[in-house]
This record gives sequence, C-alpha cells and structure tokens, in this order.
Amino acid sequence: METAQYDITWTTPMCIMTLRYIGLVMDVYDGQKPKDKVKPEMMKTAIPNPPGFLEIAAYGYFFAGTFVGPQFSLSRFRSFVNGEYLENGEVRQSSIMVSIRRFVAGVVYCVFNQWGAVWIPDSFFNSQEFFNLPFVWKIIWNTLWFRATMYRYAMAWCITVCLFLINILWLILACF
Repeated sequence: METAQYDITWTTPMCIMTLRYIGLVMDVYDGQKPKDKVKPEMMKTAIPNPPGFLEIAAYGYFFAGTFVGPQFSLSRFRSFVNGEYLENGEVRQSSIMVSIRRFVAGVVYCVFNQWGAVWIPDSFFNSQEFFNLPFVWKIIWNTLWFRATMYRYAMAWCITVCLFLINILWLILACF
C-alpha cells in the first residue's frame, strides 16, 4: 500500500535493475571500442566479450543486488561468481551464524524505525508546535527523525544480506 510519504515499493527493485542494465549496456559498448579510445577508468568495467542471455539474467536478477542495491558491474559479478573474492580460495561450509546476526540486526533496525515513526511522525514537522521551537531544537528533532528514518534502509540491507547468505548456504549444500 502506498502512502503520501516516500515508500520503498515493488518499483524500487525494478529501478535498481534498470540502472544495472543501463550500466551493462555502457560497459559492453566500452568493451567494443578500440582500447586506445577507452579511458583508463572505464577499462576496469569494459566488457570485450558480451554476455549471453543466461548470464544477463543471472546478473540482472541477482537478489543480493536487485532488492536494495548496490550497483556493481558485470566484470565484478563475474569475479564474484568465479570465486575471486574468497579468502584463501576456500568456501565457508556454513554462513548460518553470520546470516542470523544480519537478520537480528535487520529486525533491530526495523524496531528502531517503527519506534521513530511513532515517536516523531512526519506530520510533526508541519505542526505549529515544531514551528514554535527554537532553531537549535528544530535541528535536533530533524536529526533524530532522519536517523530513525534511515534505519529502514539499514534494515533492508541487513535482511538482504541475510537472505543472500542463506541462499549461498543452500547452494553449497546442494552441491555436496
């Protein structure tokens, strides 16, 4: 359900995925140019061999990056899939405890966000009570409200990491 305020809705992941595909097209375009015409900072993400349909789908629908971000290039995604970010080249057998900690952190952030929404509602900033406050108190209340509001994004990140780690755990278990 949408409200008059800013909402994280089903369109947010679609916007993130659209930005990811725009970046992919630009990286493939840079990869097709002659190397002497590509800027050095673009060479890191340039893709000389375009991905196939399956790789494009895996990159675009990768849950850990589609739900709330962050944006990353296909070359970084390929490095991740190839295991280049593993410590000592070894896969952890269990990520369940890390996943549980992220989930608990996400729930705590959710509680803080809801508590802040009740304690300092958005309508407070349009009330006469707020307008009558001294300038310093307006800054203090605005800062507290901002912190409470930003907890919703921290919650989304933590729960996404939790789900990602659980997916990796199930993938590892399915391989053995």
